Amino acid sequence: MSTGIEVTLEKVGESDCIAEYKFFVREGNGGLAVQSPTGLPGFASIRKETGQVELQRPCPDDAEGFLFARASVALRRHWKVGEYPSVTSWAG
Repeated sequence: MSTGIEVTLEKVGESDCIAEYKFFVREGNGGLAVQSPTGLPGFASIRKETGQVELQRPCPDDAEGFLFARASVALRRHWKVGEYPSVTSWAG
């Protein structure tokens, strides 16, 4: 088992103001942090004007907010260069 974790983000909606994403850990990609991921997603949105990331619904595997924090970092990284990709990830 890897000590690393990979949080997958997939865009589920977009408007002029926000981009909405689901985020989750796929089976086998939880490392030591999420040893038995369910694959069930949480949902977050990013405001295009400010880059503020808001949690819409927590991921069942994310009792501590660890996954949402990593998803937020990935979304802000893309926002800084004006990107709202269909799929992205955070790995570490």
